[in-house]
Amino acid sequence: MKSTDKKIIHNVPIAIIGMGCFFPNSSGLKEYWRLLFHGEDAITDIPGSHWPPEDYFNSDPKKPDHIYCNRGGYLPAVEFDPTEFGIPPNTLEATDTSQLLGLVTAKTALEDAGYGESGKCFDRTKTSVILG
Repeated sequence: MKSTDKKIIHNVPIAIIGMGCFFPNSSGLKEYWRLLFHGEDAITDIPGSHWPPEDYFNSDPKKPDHIYCNRGGYLPAVEFDPTEFGIPPNTLEATDTSQLLGLVTAKTALEDAGYGESGKCFDRTKTSVILG
């Protein structure tokens, strides 16, 4: 865009009608608000289900393929049924985990908005799910 071009911004009303989230020590929106309300620290040692820290720890932050801290924010296990989203189970290995979490989070946000199992219809052309 050239400096002489004017950008037209239209005021378009939007409504946030549903939310979904996954954070360390909180597997959903209610748990997240509880965590914030109580001021709980969700940063923990590396869970045993992840990896042995001694295999990857090095105090030198410049050492490639290593970590230099032993604590972090880790998501709890998230149930995922690929067939629910029309994904063949044999393709999961080639799918990035963040994409799968995005699908589950979007589904959770739509359920929070009242569009879950009820089959309630909505105008999908005027609907967006924003991941961030």
